[in-house]
Formats: sequence, structure tokens, C-alpha cells
Amino acid sequence: MMRALGIVGLLVFAAAAHRVAVADEPKAGKAAPPDPTAQLLAKLRQPLPLPTADELQLSELIAQVEKATGVPVTINHAAFRDINEGTDAATQTFRVAGSKKLAGSVVLRNTLGQQGWTYLVRRDHVEIVPIAYALKESRQLVKTDANGDAMAAQPLVSAVVKNMALSAALDDLAADHDLTVILSPQAGDQKAAFVTARLLNVPADKAIELLALQADLRVVRRGPAFLVTTKEHADGLFNERHERERQKIELENMRNPPGGFGMLGQPPGGVICGFGGNPGGFAGNLGIGGIGFAGGNVGAPPGGIGGFGFAPGSGPGGR
Repeated sequence: MMRALGIVGLLVFAAAAHRVAVADEPKAGKAAPPDPTAQLLAKLRQPLPLPTADELQLSELIAQVEKATGVPVTINHAAFRDINEGTDAATQTFRVAGSKKLAGSVVLRNTLGQQGWTYLVRRDHVEIVPIAYALKESRQLVKTDANGDAMAAQPLVSAVVKNMALSAALDDLAADHDLTVILSPQAGDQKAAFVTARLLNVPADKAIELLALQADLRVVRRGPAFLVTTKEHADGLFNERHERERQKIELENMRNPPGGFGMLGQPPGGVICGFGGNPGGFAGNLGIGGIGFAGGNVGAPPGGIGGFGFAPGSGPGGR
């Protein structure tokens, strides 16, 4: 009897546990909840038709952006105080830079850039900060332009990529952030590999590299352009460039050998000769690797102190 009751109790417990497990499982066909960051970025890609105005205070600009896009916008007042104490960012004025056809992200970047500011993408809002603060957070070196203002070596990239072909992900990244990204033919089928990434305020070169590595590809930088290719192709390009640099150095050394013979006007380290005094006597300034040997003239040009004097007579090098 006791054994029968125990078996019944175990069956009841197992059934209850099964019901709990089934209740916790997502229902078939039910979509995952939307990603707030992906939604925010999608809204910033839409055109931002702001009313025409000569100047707007930042607080007014924020109100219009929030109304037009539904994206919450905040000001990091602490960051502005750290950069310039006493600055009230909300009262600074701007001219809206853009047109009704430009994406909201472009309008914001161009408008805030008038004051040396930018914005950072957070989980569910954007945050206005000085460019210097954004560079520090993204761990970029702070460089300055001709006016001494902070500038980014790489634009900051924000994107949410989920199971997307590498080629499509790079296309979107390039379009959203005005980048030049080229997929090499050598990449072959790897360019169709599916990639996933959540990138918030990442320097462009690092963002492209993180996507490419998921397809076992590499990134080669050529000026402002990025070439995505295979490791073998990237290594070959690196070796070619290294070889060109080596040949260039060798050619320069052949033209201006250290400690070699040169004419007047050559860099220090050559032989600089000059005629003087009586026929048959000449003076020269000898320099080997910038070291001169005294022998005649005083106050000789750089590359040699003094000189050798040959032949007797009144030649200035023969005294």
C-alpha cells in the first residue's frame, strides 16, 4: 500500500514538473521581443525633416528630434563640465545642417559637429557628448585639427547584426557611416558567411575587422578604404608593400651612400673638394659618416673639418 502511494506521488510530481517546463518554453512561431537598440538605429536611418530655422538652441533641437523620430535624446552634462567648466550645453545654438532627405544620424552628426560635439548610441537612447569624451570612451587616440579641436581618426560605428551575410552587413555599415569597404574576389564563398554582432560606438576599422574575422577574412587598409580579403591575400599584399619599402631604402642609400664620395652640396658624409691657391695645390674637406679629418682649411663646411692639402706651394690646403 505504501509503495503504491509512493509511486502515485512520483507520477503526480513528474506531471506537475512537465507542465511547468512546457509553460516556460516559448510558443512555436512566437517572435522574440524587438531589440530596442536595433529599433533606435532603424529610426535614425530615416530622413529627419526638421523645420527651417536660422538657429536653434540644443534643447530646442533635441525636442524636435525626439518629436520627429521618437528617439530619446539626453545630454551628458558631466562630460561637458569636464571639458569646459561653466558650459551650459543646452543653451548652445546651432544651424541645422542637412535637408529633409538626409538620415537623422547624418543630420545629428553634422549639426553637433559645428561645436565639436557628437552623439553616442546607448541601449534605448542617444547621448550628446563632446568629441573628446567620445574618443576617450571608444579608446581612440585624441587627435587635433588645425584649430586645435579634437577629431576622430575613425568614425564611430553602431550596428546590430543578427545572422546576416557578411557582404550585406558590410554594405549596411558602409552606407550608414560613409565608409569605403571593398570585398575582394579572393574572399569567394566566405563573403556569404553569416555574421552576428552588436556594435555600439566602435571605431570603424575595428568594427569591420570584427565582422570579417567571423568569416575568417582579414582587413587591409589603403588610405581611407578597407579591403576585406583572405589571410593569404592580405599577407601577400603586406609582403609586397614591405618589399617596395626595402627597395626604396636601398635606392636612397645608393644615391647617398653614408661615408661615400659626393660633390659639393651633397649631404654631410661625402667628399667636398675645392680648388685654391697656386696651380698644383688643392684643398679638400673630407668627411666620412659626418666625421672630418683636419688637414688644411679652417671653417670648412659640415661633413668635414679642415681638409687634406696636397702638393707643396701656396695652395690653401697645402699649408
